[in-house]
Amino acid sequence: PAAAAPKVLFVGRLVEKKGPLDALEAFSNVHARLSQSNRTQHLARSMQFVVLGDGPLRSVMVHRVAILGLQDHVVFEGLREPAEVAEQMRHCRCLLLPSKTARDGDSEGCPVVLQESQMAGLPVISTFHAGIPEIVIDGETGFLCKEGDVHALASAIETLLLNPEQAKAMGLAAEHHARANFTIDHHISSLMSVLS
Repeated sequence: PAAAAPKVLFVGRLVEKKGPLDALEAFSNVHARLSQSNRTQHLARSMQFVVLGDGPLRSVMVHRVAILGLQDHVVFEGLREPAEVAEQMRHCRCLLLPSKTARDGDSEGCPVVLQESQMAGLPVISTFHAGIPEIVIDGETGFLCKEGDVHALASAIETLLLNPEQAKAMGLAAEHHARANFTIDHHISSLMSVLS
């Protein structure tokens, strides 16, 4: 992540429980803030929000991007094969997935993409939602925010964009955590222990 461009990656279905609109607003807040300072304007110009996935909120997001004037900074890639997702993860600063309970009660379990991104050495920005705190260590492998807290999400994004070495350290911690806890061998071992 330290060597990656200032790209923020979102991977998931564009539905309310995944928080794509919160993710977009948080990115927009950071872009606006960094654009106001001479010291960070160059970073604002090169920032990118890459969205992998599709769903009913895509048209809403595209419309909001136009209103915010972020057409040059938000890229909708649509659905991608796992290998393409993995490749994107190798070129981003962080993964952003601000999950929350939808108005109809729909919620996450433990999003697999958070485990995958940590395995790839990518720090995660997500929320205190469902099983997410069991797989992302707040302040160590990423940042966790309250559901719907766009300002906290923006602060976390800004921290990782402005501090590539911190992103690197969190990414290394994330990879170590994932390899120690989320591999197939680990899951088989845990299951065999229960069955025994």
